Amino acid sequence: MTTCPTPIIAEHKDPGLSQAAVIQAITRNAAYELHEEQYIGSLEVGKFADLIVLDRDVATVPPERISGTKVLRTVVGGRVVYDSGELKQ
Repeated sequence: MTTCPTPIIAEHKDPGLSQAAVIQAITRNAAYELHEEQYIGSLEVGKFADLIVLDRDVATVPPERISGTKVLRTVVGGRVVYDSGELKQ
């Protein structure tokens, strides 16, 4: 009977994806996977104007602060469908 040696587990922190990579994954890459990149996934002339306005720049804040992000405004098809009232004019 043979026995398996005890596995060696390397302890390291997995940095995961960068914030920029995550943003691209949920916008452009998602549109590509849906075969809708000609309509959605980025803000360009001729595409649907679907976007959110956040209270902070999630691309630059420390990762531990992202979960506290508030949506200030949501625009779908160029129309405001949600406004928190907190956005400065």
